[in-house]
Amino acid sequence: LANLNSAGRSRPLSDVVEAAQLVEVLAQVGENLRQLAYNGNYKRLKIFSGMEPTPPGEETFEAWRDAALVAITDWPGSGPALCRKIQESLRGPALDLIKLHREVCPQDGPEKLIEVLEDTYGPVEDEIEMLYKFQSCMQKEKENLSEYLKRLQQMLKLLVCRRIIATDRVDSMRLQQLFRGALSMDPTAVMLRSFYRGKKEPTYQELIREIRKEEVNVLRREKKSRGSERTSSDSQKAEEIAELKKQVAQLKARVSEKEEGSTMSRPSSFPKAGGARGDPPKCFRCGRLGHISPHCPTQRENAAATEVISYGCAVRKPPQKRYRKRRNQVRCYTCGWYGHTSHTCDWGRNEDFTDVYVTSFPCEVDICEEKSCEIPGVSILKVKLIKERLKI
Repeated sequence: LANLNSAGRSRPLSDVVEAAQLVEVLAQVGENLRQLAYNGNYKRLKIFSGMEPTPPGEETFEAWRDAALVAITDWPGSGPALCRKIQESLRGPALDLIKLHREVCPQDGPEKLIEVLEDTYGPVEDEIEMLYKFQSCMQKEKENLSEYLKRLQQMLKLLVCRRIIATDRVDSMRLQQLFRGALSMDPTAVMLRSFYRGKKEPTYQELIREIRKEEVNVLRREKKSRGSERTSSDSQKAEEIAELKKQVAQLKARVSEKEEGSTMSRPSSFPKAGGARGDPPKCFRCGRLGHISPHCPTQRENAAATEVISYGCAVRKPPQKRYRKRRNQVRCYTCGWYGHTSHTCDWGRNEDFTDVYVTSFPCEVDICEEKSCEIPGVSILKVKLIKERLKI
């Protein structure tokens, strides 16, 4: 019956042979594709060696563990093939540990290998400590509720990996801790408490979707309220500015009225500087016509000159050079000789000069340093010179 066509006649033998060959070819192609998937046509994990500090180009254990848990659910193949793929991403001490474990326990699957690495390189925390850390996780100030939920989800993942809690309790523990640790004044948390009261615990996907929607709505309402407050404040400021402008205009009008009244009632207390009517005024300071003494340019020039001199900008005469007289040019007004002064003169002290009267001063006589009367007493040579000069 399988070889009959639609008309009820038997098919040709060539058609049956071609169909059988086509099935064999397709089966062979499928087997080749599976072999390629097993031999390396898959996404490999990054390298993990277990050395501290982490060498460059390698992953930390937490990052490698998360990637491995996701990969074993996506990779095709059976348990031994998955264990071989996990072993390909290990180096150093971690590779030696897994090789020894597979030799001792060859029946263990990839989850058991990850658990062995977790016990060796994972964080050392007790079950009670991990539960306490999860239950004491609180929402921070200015932190969105969605970010807080992500942190709770990371802790729940560790609790499930360590088999501290069962998978059927994840949703209930997540919702309880979310309501316990959220801020009391958070609008999104208030909405969730009223929305899920008495209902079944939602999954992570449903919960994060509701939280993000409510956060967007809260943000939109805040922007709208801010815009209304801003418009009301702007209108209030505009009214205040208009009122202030009105008051300023009134004050200006009052001041102008007072100035006009004062100018009309002010008497002319000072007579005009000019003599006859229509004559130009005369300045009593410089005597020129065309201005009066308070507006005299001479006064301004003098004031400017005084200011310049006071600030040290005036041109001063250079100081006269002082010439100090030499010792042999100093003249005594008692005896008339050069080289000493009247305070140090010994003319009146020496008895030999009591009968000598000097009528003229020997200005033309050049006396050297040794003939001067610097020492007390007058020398005989000086007496002779005086007598010869005066012809005594």
